[in-house]
Amino acid sequence: MLWHHPVQPDDLCVKLIGGINMQALLVNLEAILAGSGLIRGEQVRQRASSWLDSSPNQALAIMRPSTTEELSKALQICNDNHISVVAMGGMTGLVNGAKALSLERMNKILELDPIQKTAVVEAGVALQMLHESALEHDCHFAVDLGAGTTTIGGMVSTNAGRTEVLRFGMMREQILGLEVVLADGKILSSMRPLLKNNTGYDLKQLFIGAEGTLGIVTKALVRLRPKSLTNSCALLAVESYPQVLNLLAHLQQKAGQSLATFEVI
Repeated sequence: MLWHHPVQPDDLCVKLIGGINMQALLVNLEAILAGSGLIRGEQVRQRASSWLDSSPNQALAIMRPSTTEELSKALQICNDNHISVVAMGGMTGLVNGAKALSLERMNKILELDPIQKTAVVEAGVALQMLHESALEHDCHFAVDLGAGTTTIGGMVSTNAGRTEVLRFGMMREQILGLEVVLADGKILSSMRPLLKNNTGYDLKQLFIGAEGTLGIVTKALVRLRPKSLTNSCALLAVESYPQVLNLLAHLQQKAGQSLATFEVI
């Protein structure tokens, strides 16, 4: 949870900020967030501000809900008191956009169906964990990043993608449904495992790539693909950038949809 302005000493908790008794508000949040769901003080300072910035995190408190319902109640309290909240994922981003709402305890793969080729995952599931679980069922999750600790919720919120977009598309193309908590605590769900689904507005698309500004993703229903039986890789040299484009067109013509990645170094 990122409050109105930077926080320094812990005794600031007992002061009124914008007319709000912060100590009372934190007590209410602690009652909602079970166990160690709310951390503050030195526990917060022990966490770095970002992946690139090792200076202590200056948030007044960090919420760590373990369920969608906990997050819903906590966001409702923050919304009613006009408290700003900034979500964090796997902390692998490079834009210093994550501070103080962590879904690290919502890290379970709830269901993996190798027949329908779908998986239901909580937002805090690490990408590497999903890849490994999919491979155990001869499936493949089609977005692969260098940072295996990046989380699915963050990938949804940034519409992540890498070199396999040529074949499978960005994160947007992997999402069949989302569960999202809005700023006022309302829960919005579109967790329907149908590829052919034309039932009204596709509201989940609003939250993909929205950087958490419209709501916090708590669960995702993702598509899986059959595991490739063979893989081939070639390192080719060309003399000019126009030849790069001609090479890509040539490979797409010859390989069709089996061309998964094409990267210029």
